[in-house]
Amino acid sequence: MNLRSFRAPTMREAMQQVKDALGPEAIILNTREIRTGRNPLVEITVAQDYVEEFAGPSSTNRSNDWNGPTPEFLNKVMTELGGMRRELTRLRAERAVATQATRQWDRLMSDMKGVARLMGLTPDSDCPESALVMRLVAGGVEAALAQSMVERVTRGIKDMQDRTRAVAAEIRDAFTSAPPIWQRNQRSVAAFVGPTGVGKTTTLAKIAAKASIEHGKKVAIVAADTYRIASVDQIQAYADLLGTPWAVATGPEEMTQALKRFENADLVLVDTAGRNPWCDDTFDDLERLIGSVPVERHLCVSATSSGADLAQIVDRYNAGGVRSLVITKIDEARALGGMLSTVWGTDLQIAHLTNGQEVPQDIMTPDADELCQAVLG
Repeated sequence: MNLRSFRAPTMREAMQQVKDALGPEAIILNTREIRTGRNPLVEITVAQDYVEEFAGPSSTNRSNDWNGPTPEFLNKVMTELGGMRRELTRLRAERAVATQATRQWDRLMSDMKGVARLMGLTPDSDCPESALVMRLVAGGVEAALAQSMVERVTRGIKDMQDRTRAVAAEIRDAFTSAPPIWQRNQRSVAAFVGPTGVGKTTTLAKIAAKASIEHGKKVAIVAADTYRIASVDQIQAYADLLGTPWAVATGPEEMTQALKRFENADLVLVDTAGRNPWCDDTFDDLERLIGSVPVERHLCVSATSSGADLAQIVDRYNAGGVRSLVITKIDEARALGGMLSTVWGTDLQIAHLTNGQEVPQDIMTPDADELCQAVLG
């Protein structure tokens, strides 16, 4: 891996140098403040992207008369184009497969209903609990959870409406809400943690906008997801739009420095890298980054995940202490019953739900009655 350093008076100028030289996909390895004279400089160390080898000589070394591409360069370009053509063919095939997968899903659901009938779990079964179980399963609740909850809650209750009310009350009690992340009586630091692709950065931007614009909070942002410069660019764009200060932290020392720098902020929001929740290294890295600083951890999970996966993800992250849950992408979920698995058997509360990409409007505080209705159908 080739390393390259860029220095500038400000983080913004250093970032611009990186983008101009290597593009938005450069990998940031470290940022630090150095002193070479009276005024400090920001230094960013990056890993040069492999595509640099295709760039050819820089404009400062070229003659004014360009003789055209070399055969070697053309061969490399043709190789790249061939790979892109194959990728396009693959994507077209996947699009066709997706349509077929939808039909297969419908057939699978039909088969599952047939199996449920054989097991006696049908709405017209003689077993009074079966209708409620099937109703919960249809709403996305795990079958085992639905079965155990209905059996426990409705034991001794004969009237069907009373059974339904008892189950609904149990679900409402499970969906307790936490205060909004910006609603604190004193300075707080909120780190958004969770798997890849769940929308942590966009969620952070929504909360930053709500806190600063609607509630008058002094907000600062720390970009700790530095695996790609594009992630830092996104944070910078949001911070510039909101007029909030921001900093980059690639390790625990920089995190400590950033939090000290923003000690007068009402709310400091920390964007962490999405990582594989099934890998132990994920949690080791997270602990190294924020384990030694006073920070609330808010776990972001996607409503599109299965209930079984959500339960395990919550269990993994909760080992390090989670203050509240943020459930994203509820607008993309086929059913919302899987959300019940995030809170069932824990004392965790849901602080926010997100239902789109628009900043800041597509975020809401949970309503237990509405969630209960969504699960029961």
